[in-house]
Amino acid sequence: YYNEANKLCVKCQTGCVACSSNGDCSSCFDGYYLSYGNYCNGYCKQCFACSDKCYRCENNKCTICYPGYNLREDGTCTVCEASCKTCSTANKCTNAQQHQVNVRNAN
Repeated sequence: YYNEANKLCVKCQTGCVACSSNGDCSSCFDGYYLSYGNYCNGYCKQCFACSDKCYRCENNKCTICYPGYNLREDGTCTVCEASCKTCSTANKCTNAQQHQVNVRNAN
């Protein structure tokens, strides 16, 4: 971008496709997303892939796990017992696999 104050061309931030005359990023390369800091200056952060157990993640933490996994408070997924389709904790089955009976919660 062209810096009016210095009358020089200045390189945009890493990950930035285009930026304004004050250096704020306006669009990002693939693998980056536009985020805003304290002064609403645009900058790009590198994306990180979700873990293979995670269906959806945000800010490097899982928000939804795949079936058969439990979402922990720290944003990671733990495997449910083998007979569980869904669980509220690694040991507490909330939905049994087909042809299984949920006897742990039956009273």
